[in-house]
Amino acid sequence: MLYLLLPLLAALFPGGDSEVDPFDVQMATGCELHSGKNFIGYVQLAIQGTDFLSLQNETWLPSPKGGKKAQHFCRLLNLNQAFTHVVQRLLSNTCPRFTLGVLDAGKAHLQRQVKPNAWLSSGPSPGPGRLLLVCHVSGFYPKPLWVMWMRGEQEQLGTQQGDFLPNADGTWYLRATLDVATGEAAGLACRVKHSSLGGQDLILYWGASQHPTSFYIIQITSFANSTWTRHRGSGWLDDLQIHGWNSDTGTAIFLKPWSKGNFSDAEISDLVELFRVYDFSFTREMQAHVSEFQLEYPFEIQGIAGCELHSGGAILSFLRGALGGRDFVSFRNSSCVPAPEGGSRAQLVCTLLRPYGDIFQIVEKLLYETCPRYLLGVLEAGKADLQRQVKPKAWLSSGSSPGPGRLLLVCHVSGFYPQPVWVMWMRGEQEQQGTQRGDFLPNADGTWYLRATLDVAAGEAAGLACRVKHSSLGGQDLVLYWGEKGLGPRWEIGGDGAQE
Repeated sequence: MLYLLLPLLAALFPGGDSEVDPFDVQMATGCELHSGKNFIGYVQLAIQGTDFLSLQNETWLPSPKGGKKAQHFCRLLNLNQAFTHVVQRLLSNTCPRFTLGVLDAGKAHLQRQVKPNAWLSSGPSPGPGRLLLVCHVSGFYPKPLWVMWMRGEQEQLGTQQGDFLPNADGTWYLRATLDVATGEAAGLACRVKHSSLGGQDLILYWGASQHPTSFYIIQITSFANSTWTRHRGSGWLDDLQIHGWNSDTGTAIFLKPWSKGNFSDAEISDLVELFRVYDFSFTREMQAHVSEFQLEYPFEIQGIAGCELHSGGAILSFLRGALGGRDFVSFRNSSCVPAPEGGSRAQLVCTLLRPYGDIFQIVEKLLYETCPRYLLGVLEAGKADLQRQVKPKAWLSSGSSPGPGRLLLVCHVSGFYPQPVWVMWMRGEQEQQGTQRGDFLPNADGTWYLRATLDVAAGEAAGLACRVKHSSLGGQDLVLYWGEKGLGPRWEIGGDGAQE
């Protein structure tokens, strides 16, 4: 539908020296099913994030914020009754029929219940003597979820929830953070409520050891039927992917110049061949024992194996397997250990695997000898890259209006490395507690992006500034002051000075 409107929009917003060239057009159109099976169709169009027009009762109405251009545009559209009639028919007839059909066709999928996985970590320090506690919740469906930092039964009102982010399998990810004084972290826990848990909340207690450096390999194998499988493999150093796996050719992909660590080409070749044989054998054995393992197609198996370097030099190794996203088995003390969530099926699998002592010896050597040696070597080989300091660039903009008479101030910080960064909206030396930080997003060059927003009354924006602290800045903070003309400052500040 937007394509039909583009010629008119182009005429209203010509190129050249126009102050809105280039410009963005956003449109939302669809229908909502309300109680009583009443459908309400809608078309809403915005220019540069500002409401422009809508369709109501077969009449195009300009938004007050759209000004004279919106009024002129609606007059043109209302003259074209044939076009308006087609749009209205799509909204009142086609969209409701499609919605009812897709709700029925997708009932089993849409009404499924998938339990969340949760883990804790610490985020970038909010300031001297403070900790940012992070509770990650992932892999759950449906989307509604309650997560809160707690002390006993007392909710911590400083809990900040991020945005719901989609996973590739259609489930969701959410994180909740809490900024606390370092000495007050003990005794805190993250509580998770979800419809799939049957009233049994997940509770994760904040512990003392939160900062190991780990290398791990992730394997995901999907079995659609007895002849079709898909393999995905990757190697990670903490949150940085340094390896991929091409399952078609059975070859490793080294994503960094130092991804081989200090291993020789011969050692790498032997490991790749080992994983190639494992890849083939794992698929063959699973397909051959589907009935014996009490599995039904389609199913998916996830595995993670690696080692963690803790403070003091201790290295702990791990291997865990999951079935359909739920813990299934793990490897401890040279043997297979069924997870409680795996039930009798996991116990059966471990029983069937028990005779394969030679395989357990290979796994044990990989976990407790090869992985620690590789982790230490790759940390040394990649030291220059991993310990590099890249200064952030920052700029300000305004977001979509939170409501009448209010502004959403946005501070963008990008291109920095390493990841820990402190960003806060300030008035003088006073931190603005309403500052909301988004999630860290990776840039293509391995650096990071973060944004911090502040919802303020329009008359209170003057005098506010965004302050950025990062290890690359040598103690010299970036400070960007909110301006009064247009949408605010249009400059960029980085390591090379400022540009207006």
